[in-house]
Amino acid sequence: MRRSWIVLFAAVAAIFLAGPVSAQTSEEIRAETRRLQAEILAAKRLAEARGALEAEMESLRETIAYLDGCLARVRPGHLVFVSPIGCAEYTHEHVSRMLLNGLLAGNFPADRLEAELTQVLGTSRESINAMRNQRAELVTMLENARRRWLDARAPAVTTPADPPRGAGAGCSDPTGTWSQSTDGVGNSNWTVRRGARGLEAVESGLGNATGPAQFSGTGLKIDFVTGGVAGTYEWRLDADCRQGRGQLVFTRGRSGTHSSAVRR
Repeated sequence: MRRSWIVLFAAVAAIFLAGPVSAQTSEEIRAETRRLQAEILAAKRLAEARGALEAEMESLRETIAYLDGCLARVRPGHLVFVSPIGCAEYTHEHVSRMLLNGLLAGNFPADRLEAELTQVLGTSRESINAMRNQRAELVTMLENARRRWLDARAPAVTTPADPPRGAGAGCSDPTGTWSQSTDGVGNSNWTVRRGARGLEAVESGLGNATGPAQFSGTGLKIDFVTGGVAGTYEWRLDADCRQGRGQLVFTRGRSGTHSSAVRR
């Protein structure tokens, strides 16, 4: 009989002792659920913010490319005007003929011819200066948007990968600034960073492109886009991953394959 009471007491004690443990476990589960929900919401907001910034940068690049196209028409003997529907280019001969036709049609007296020509030249100069000023402002806005795009990323928890066998110590981490030189294209710097979706690359110079990067330990690849131009840089790196050679292949907006070198 005494033994039965001991067994019953032990069972009741076990139930009471187990109660708080179960409650604590449930609370931990609820806390973990809330944490995960918060992370999902933060990731969703982050993706929306980055998507909006990417759309803003694309719009800025398109406008800058349009202004560059207009400014490329500025040369001796030509006038360039900007209107709500686009930019127009006229030769001095064309302008002179239009003014002469206006004079013959009686649109203005003969003594106004010089004043009309001066006004046309002044309007062209104002258009060109306005385009240059607007382009400078847009470039500043694009740079600010790129900085916000880089800052708008969730902290990534990463475990450094082991270097490939036979590779130098520099092959464990591709992040940092890489300077590239490509035949027939030019030079620029690429900054590779870790983001929420993996490695990201941002260019300084040339087209100020952006895009995802891939690193294998022996090679670096960047798929970029800027305005209406897209392509892929791919370099095979040396044993210490300090420099390498490869190629640039355009996939949109331009065509061709160009030899390329990179170092950091």
